[in-house]
Amino acid sequence: IPLRELWIVMENITMLRHLGEIQALYDLYKRQYDEGELTFKVKFFALNLKDRKLIGIEELIAHLRRILKEW
Repeated sequence: IPLRELWIVMENITMLRHLGEIQALYDLYKRQYDEGELTFKVKFFALNLKDRKLIGIEELIAHLRRILKEW
């Protein structure tokens, strides 16, 4: 079965504790996919407990920036 996407789902606290490392990996995998070195996308997700759904790393970072800006 050809792999099109690899989803990595992490607990929120783990995602936040390692956010810098995870973001660096996300950027690396995204660049490798765009350049054709990887044949599948790698996506990182945390949990949105309020809405009971997954939240992508880009959305999580945007949400954290809004919180920090208001703080």
